[in-house]
Amino acid sequence: ILINGVEVVLIKAEVDDFIGGFSHPLHKFIYLENPCVTFALIKVKNKNKIYILARSRTPSINVGDILSPFGGGGHNLAASAVISGENMENVEKKLCKILEEKMYPQITARTIMRPNIPVVSPETSAGEVKRIMEDKNLEILPVQDKKDKSGRFNI
Repeated sequence: ILINGVEVVLIKAEVDDFIGGFSHPLHKFIYLENPCVTFALIKVKNKNKIYILARSRTPSINVGDILSPFGGGGHNLAASAVISGENMENVEKKLCKILEEKMYPQITARTIMRPNIPVVSPETSAGEVKRIMEDKNLEILPVQDKKDKSGRFNI
């Protein structure tokens, strides 16, 4: 699922009995697929419990904090929780709501770039370049040469 621009893998499973080592297949999946954030919800029918395992490969997405409303614990990169007496659908809805509140969009070039940066030619005087840079509060200014054979500009 995509939450605030971050791809989150949500794995759901149901088993009859508790089996130790739920995290081993999760680690293998993460190793093979390399997702940014992964949550595994495992319902154990005979105990009426749901185990949540969470892993993050990004320190800015703190899965320990995300699972704290479930009574879970952990740290930035790994956390878990156990919920009793809930159904899978409700736990998933609550988790998605918490993710939307606590997961911030990743910074991209689009969010920090400045639109409409002026471009100068190699023939522009240093004085003119200085004036443009000061007027526009720029630290750099692209120099654009003529179009090449493909019709693109050389910068």
